[in-house]
Amino acid sequence: MDQESLNQIRQIVMEVTEVVEGRLHGDIGAVEGRLRGDIEAVKRHTGVLVEHLEQKIELLAEGHESLHHKIEDIRSELQSSINHESHETRALLRSSYQHLHQRVEQLES
Repeated sequence: MDQESLNQIRQIVMEVTEVVEGRLHGDIGAVEGRLRGDIEAVKRHTGVLVEHLEQKIELLAEGHESLHHKIEDIRSELQSSINHESHETRALLRSSYQHLHQRVEQLES
């Protein structure tokens, strides 16, 4: 093979290489563009999901606070009721004790 043929082959290989490189760069650029678009879409979707989750957490916290207040109200009512019943029980016991004391005194006299 002479030098001229070798140079022609080199020229052909270089031209084909440049074409292939150009196509690869174009394809890589297109893929990068699609990836950037997909990444942005995922970011937006994730942001929407996070916002939705935050709203649900806020609702859950509000419900928890409401239940806490209801429990405190019930606890207060129960304590009040227990105190009231305790006073009534003491009054009944006092009355019964006084009645028994009077009967004992009558029996003794």
